[in-house]
Amino acid sequence: MGILAFSRLLTRLLERAHDETMASLVGLMLGSLSMLWPYQTLNGTQVLPGAEDSLLPFATLAAGAALIGFFLVYESRNRSDS
Repeated sequence: MGILAFSRLLTRLLERAHDETMASLVGLMLGSLSMLWPYQTLNGTQVLPGAEDSLLPFATLAAGAALIGFFLVYESRNRSDS
């Protein structure tokens, strides 16, 4: 019931105030990033990955950004053709 109610609320918010809703959602995601950051010490201090740590998260981030960029360029080219 909760997921259904939240999805309906989110749909209505996006229909009525799209930009404000998206800004709020991005703010919530960026605010929670400090808790989800995988490179933390036990006291919560955040550290950058070093040579001993895996760079896989950053590689997948770069691959995802490149894929999104590809789709945006592809969409803009197809949109201008029609």
